[in-house]
Amino acid sequence: MLSVVPPCFLPSYSIHVAKSEAIAECVRQLETSFRGILSKADGKAKKEKPYLKVSTKLENGDPAAKIVETAKRGNFDIIVIGSRGLGRRDYALGSVSSKVADNAPCPVLICK
Repeated sequence: MLSVVPPCFLPSYSIHVAKSEAIAECVRQLETSFRGILSKADGKAKKEKPYLKVSTKLENGDPAAKIVETAKRGNFDIIVIGSRGLGRRDYALGSVSSKVADNAPCPVLICK
């Protein structure tokens, strides 16, 4: 299981030092949250399918690019991804899942 912490951005008019500290804090909080989600998913998978080999990985960066990059490096057979993430809810397919489907080196199963 892979989770990717997206970049944090603040308004450009913020004071540089305060902005750097705020971005670092934002990243720390997102990483903590994403680690918790990965841990919960890992525990659920191991409980429901104890014979299944499961590993988790947390990355930072552009989610679609990191997913595709990881799939290429790992020579995976398939990518399973949700149809929508945290973005706009009025689209049937999210931007990350759409970009992954367009650029993946293997089949992509998009789950609703």
